[in-house]
Amino acid sequence: MTFKLTRPKPPPEGALVTAVLKVLQLAGCMAWRQNNLPSFTVMQRRDLGTALVRFHRNTVLKGISDVGGITPTGRAIQIECKRVGERPSGEQSGWLTAVSSSGGIAMLCEDVEQVVVLVNQSRLNGWDRVASPWTNNPRSKSMRKEMP
Repeated sequence: MTFKLTRPKPPPEGALVTAVLKVLQLAGCMAWRQNNLPSFTVMQRRDLGTALVRFHRNTVLKGISDVGGITPTGRAIQIECKRVGERPSGEQSGWLTAVSSSGGIAMLCEDVEQVVVLVNQSRLNGWDRVASPWTNNPRSKSMRKEMP
């Protein structure tokens, strides 16, 4: 009998989003999940015997982050959660760049420990002195060059 060693799968993105929300809320931030998935409504027409399907987009902002929030000092925070090795889309990179350049805190998060480090920095220096990790992330600088 042989056994095959396999690497454990990374947790789904939803579990990471939930963990990030809990860490931010414990740090005193007001944080929420920002769903941008399309939804469908199906209406039955009994008199015609057909179904009408309507498509709805929950928000008009393409690339909006998975987690949005406000720090205790009123600063905006936007966190895009991705599995390890996945990259944000061009719209997501643009959103994070816009948030960071307007004075907010924007970051790409692959592990909840990254958010814990951010919270610890805020406890040492205050939320107003925390630099946005998006501008300090070498991966993000190369991604910004790809944007038109």
